[in-house]
Amino acid sequence: AALSDTFFRARAAANLAFKQNVGVLAEQAAAHSTLPTAQTIALSPLTVPNTVLSGQNFGKTFSVAAAVVTGEISAGSEADFYEFSGTAGDLMNMEVVSDLIATILDPIDSEIRVFDAAGDLVPYYTSTAFNNDELENTDSILIDLLLPETGDYYVKVNAVGVADIGDYE
Repeated sequence: AALSDTFFRARAAANLAFKQNVGVLAEQAAAHSTLPTAQTIALSPLTVPNTVLSGQNFGKTFSVAAAVVTGEISAGSEADFYEFSGTAGDLMNMEVVSDLIATILDPIDSEIRVFDAAGDLVPYYTSTAFNNDELENTDSILIDLLLPETGDYYVKVNAVGVADIGDYE
């Protein structure tokens, strides 16, 4: 296998570009606990080389943009809202990481939700865009969330318990 052609799958190539090129944005000091006060996040374009040798993604140009935000749930029942713009058909991957980061001394058991501009939860497979826990820990993730229309979207991050406070990315 070491002598054969090597390549990264599309998701792996995007993940590598993300880890090498995305700067970290701090949570704003002003309250952003509702849709109208949401912190606006600009997704930064990433250059992702396509090394796929055959199949559905062979020869395609990958259009990828990303952002990292560090935040804190500092009071019981607090929620942080973030706003981003998307295009109909975009696939979005969102993850709240707290439990898995060794440098976070006070991790939270996170929840993540995604709302459309009208404040409705976005459809996600056979349900809506909500996640409480990954398979292996208490961090939250949404994979391949298909944006149904072009416009603004809102990501809500909160902790499960009212006494659960701490940091996240």
